[in-house]
Amino acid sequence: LRTPSALILSRQDLAILDRSKAKGDLSRGAYILRDADGDPDVVLLATGSEVELALMTRELLAERGVQARVVSMPSWELFDAQDEACRSSVLGPEGTPRVSVEAGTTIGWARYTGSRGAHVGLDRFGASGPGKEVLKHFGFTREHVAATVLRLLGRVDEANELDRDFQEGQAAGAAPSGSMGHS
Repeated sequence: LRTPSALILSRQDLAILDRSKAKGDLSRGAYILRDADGDPDVVLLATGSEVELALMTRELLAERGVQARVVSMPSWELFDAQDEACRSSVLGPEGTPRVSVEAGTTIGWARYTGSRGAHVGLDRFGASGPGKEVLKHFGFTREHVAATVLRLLGRVDEANELDRDFQEGQAAGAAPSGSMGHS
């Protein structure tokens, strides 16, 4: 597939990801960065800086007995150009719950998460403040993403316990403010 390309860099301090256990690479638009042990209970889909959060969430879910596959999806266009067998091998069996993690709009992710999916994203203009506080306020923590997964799996009480800080912050309603950070 010959298409225009761009290299987009982050101003965030991001971890170097270990790709030694990856299955595939970005040439197909999406690949399994870290697979579940056996069939996945859930597939976490992320791109860019959110991939690190998906990996941290995978670890937290494993502590709770949930097998998660982490898929890095840097290019929807390249992924959509793959045949059904390739896409299925990355996304897992039909009916597997999927959660997208995107510090931007959730629009468009439903085509990959399907009917049993959920999204952690931002469908409104953000807030200003220190980056970590803004991300926490909008649910970009491993606890909130894991709680989203647990709710999909019907483990609501466990999810609510894990997600207590986020829920309380949302009930309070105050977004972070300040002159430095995300907006």
